[in-house]
Amino acid sequence: MDRCIYKWRVVRNKKIVVNEKELSNLYQDLSHDILKKLKFDQSVEDNQNQLLFLTCCEKSLTYFADEVSSYFKNDLKDFNTLNFFYKWRELSEISTISNIIVNEIGQNGFINQINLFKSNILQKDNDNLIVSTQSNDLKKFNLLLDKYETFKDLLRKMLDEC
Repeated sequence: MDRCIYKWRVVRNKKIVVNEKELSNLYQDLSHDILKKLKFDQSVEDNQNQLLFLTCCEKSLTYFADEVSSYFKNDLKDFNTLNFFYKWRELSEISTISNIIVNEIGQNGFINQINLFKSNILQKDNDNLIVSTQSNDLKKFNLLLDKYETFKDLLRKMLDEC
């Protein structure tokens, strides 16, 4: 029993430190890997993989927002309690980076599209409606990742130069 307690104390005292940039990149890489497996065949497994893909995008955006916020620590309060969308909304209030972020959290921005794509998966089809819902496809998900990579590169370059 003493041996178990000792192991627990040793593990408890170890701290693994990984910065936000690495975590953001890791989740982005995971989303690329998951995208390769998607078939968009409306199967349960594929829907789960689509949700996993979108969740990885959200996590990547969350850690990227944390990375960006580290440049503006004094301006942001209670930032860690927000989800990915509201973190970016808060960051869009900072005048030096707002012009880059505002378009992406808007109705046609890729950050807003993540929630739309999620609702497409979770929404049950209603046979009584004449209007059909838009479905997710490989082109949309690839475009989402492309926009995200461009956004991330632009914002990182701007922050590194300032």
